[in-house]
Amino acid sequence: MPDADAESGRGLALTLAAVDSLDYERDGGRNVWRIRCDRQPG
Repeated sequence: MPDADAESGRGLALTLAAVDSLDYERDGGRNVWRIRCDRQPG
């Protein structure tokens, strides 16, 4: 995680903490994330 007073950079760290897998690639100038969460709600 970024420092507590950082104003940006939390998106990837928070995503990794909340999901079961994350794949990232660059595609034609775009960032493409594939996110999987296997957990059941509740």
